[in-house]
Amino acid sequence: MEKDYSTFENTITINRNYKDRVFRMLFGPEYKENLLSLYNALNETHYENVDDLTVTTLDDAIFMGMKNDVSCIIDQHAALFEHQSTWNLNMPLRGLFYIVRIYEGLVRQMDRDIYGRRLVKLPTPQYYVFYNGIEERPNRQTLRLSDAFEHPVEPNTYEWTANVININQGCNEKLLKDCQTLGQYSEFIAMVRENYSEYNDLEKAAMTAVEDCIKQGILSDFLKKNKAEVTMSILSEFDVEKFKRTMRAEGYEDGVAEGEAKGKAAGLAEGEAIGIEKGKVEGKAEGAFLAARKAYEQKMVTAEQAALLADLPVEEFLQKISE
Repeated sequence: MEKDYSTFENTITINRNYKDRVFRMLFGPEYKENLLSLYNALNETHYENVDDLTVTTLDDAIFMGMKNDVSCIIDQHAALFEHQSTWNLNMPLRGLFYIVRIYEGLVRQMDRDIYGRRLVKLPTPQYYVFYNGIEERPNRQTLRLSDAFEHPVEPNTYEWTANVININQGCNEKLLKDCQTLGQYSEFIAMVRENYSEYNDLEKAAMTAVEDCIKQGILSDFLKKNKAEVTMSILSEFDVEKFKRTMRAEGYEDGVAEGEAKGKAAGLAEGEAIGIEKGKVEGKAEGAFLAARKAYEQKMVTAEQAALLADLPVEEFLQKISE
């Protein structure tokens, strides 16, 4: 028997403000046709009626600070879609939290007793994460919750996965073609980044990308209607100082690991403990440089910003990356 989840949608209130992500706006309740297209592209289905889809996106005002990007129910499937611009190994855990909240809402809406004898049937979950960060990642990757367990478990037991899909330009071209909205979103973000590397001014980069996309027919109707909201969203999402801190931290960790290895080798001659400490110092500097070079080569920062990140004069930084 087909279940009716439509009343559940009415319990979800989306608090639209400038801090909403562009992705969340683009595939939100106002644009259910985009959400249906995304589901069809991922599942190779051909649903045409947006009324077949029930939006179940979590709102932080209702779910105590928990807010996912987009989720819906269609054909007895509970599909969760997240967007990530930074790589995060905790995505399976976050997705698990999301689906539990959604199931809680559905069970309440169906007025079913989970302590009763009869099995409470649930829509089958799907969890997709769309990644468009600067770190190089494969086209698709499956992250497993079991990787976080302190003790290993047998295969196919106690499992929940996040299906991570790279939507950067040049990746998963069939999917980006099948879902034109997702493909154009990828183009828009790439344009913002390219502009930022040229102007070193995020607001100008975002506003220019919006205007250029409208002229080129990329998300044009959406951007015309939401020009101010999109620009403010980009400014709130992209924290340059946070980006620098993150790159420094990740570069430091990589550099320290490399430095410790070098230090142990040097420790054969001058004492292992002293060698390791020396390696850590050298590794920190090397790690900062590696992070800066990665950001510069992927056009996320200018040469001046990269040099600042690496704690080097611009000329010395450019000379070092050319060696």
